[in-house]
Amino acid sequence: MTIQPIRKLAGEHRLTVYGAAYLELARRHALLLATLGLLLAALALLLATLAADLAAAAQAMRLPLLRLD
Repeated sequence: MTIQPIRKLAGEHRLTVYGAAYLELARRHALLLATLGLLLAALALLLATLAADLAAAAQAMRLPLLRLD
């Protein structure tokens, strides 16, 4: 692994050289990566989708909604 592509990746995505090397290694070996931030973002998306689905169902059933947004 050469340093130039790693430095470029780090600069483009505001990563440390260590973090960029980790991602490049994972990419080369087709490894699945999960970070806490990624997992939290996925959970937030899931909860937002669930909330939207519940709100639509409650509205269809003419149930009162308490909106907090």
